[in-house]
Amino acid sequence: MKRHGKSFLVWILSLIALCVVGLGVFVWAMEDYGARIAPPGKDVDKETFFSDAKGPTIIKSELFLHEGRQYSVMTGKIPNCFSSWIVLPSGPPVYIFDDSGKLSDWVADSGESSWLEQWIRESKLLATTYPE
Repeated sequence: MKRHGKSFLVWILSLIALCVVGLGVFVWAMEDYGARIAPPGKDVDKETFFSDAKGPTIIKSELFLHEGRQYSVMTGKIPNCFSSWIVLPSGPPVYIFDDSGKLSDWVADSGESSWLEQWIRESKLLATTYPE
């Protein structure tokens, strides 16, 4: 009977250790994924951000008219890395630049961003391009 108690304790401790390791891997993946897609700062301009070799790859560029101003909305490619398989974003990152070329806002996961959907609904699409 004592032997059964020890094996149960080992099983519980192993389960707890597995959960802690799994949580650690998830936290690491979130940090790694975020570092791969995050802009270097709020004051970055479009040319600097996308000329950086470590910056995101753009798969679509759209020009919108929103509240009387033009905005460039750049859709990035989800990085092909181990952390993106752990994080499983439901949509690609999206970067919004104002008419002066400064970063206005961005979202890491456009599939989970209701404010971005609302912003797009309230805007008029002027042009769409797909970089090669």
